Amino acid sequence: MKAVGIKGSITGEGGDYIIIDDPHNPKGAESNADREATLQNFDLAWSNRLNNKKTGRIIVIMQRLHHQDLTGHLIAKDLGYEVVKIPSVAEKKQSSPSHFLIESLSVRPVHLCIPSATALRKLSRPKKI
Repeated sequence: MKAVGIKGSITGEGGDYIIIDDPHNPKGAESNADREATLQNFDLAWSNRLNNKKTGRIIVIMQRLHHQDLTGHLIAKDLGYEVVKIPSVAEKKQSSPSHFLIESLSVRPVHLCIPSATALRKLSRPKKI
């Protein structure tokens, strides 16, 4: 197991599971340059680091910070990632207090992007130049 930041060096490294946790800095989420750097880093480095593209998984765990953040980028590219939304605020009234009132939170809901088998096949195709 190895842990590095989204912009950390991964030269020569790979994995069966790659977990990307909070790839964007909340303070820089509105910066086009900061967002673009993270997206480019994912496209050029992280998306190619699975040991086996058929069985490996890339999991992105993040709160949505901008419509063009990494989750938005993966959805827009239509690679077949499965988006799992875990709302921190109930979308409708519930009888149990399993969700919090929005006023009491200092974070946004979390979204997970998990690639399906179709997405992994698309990632494993050679890029056309």
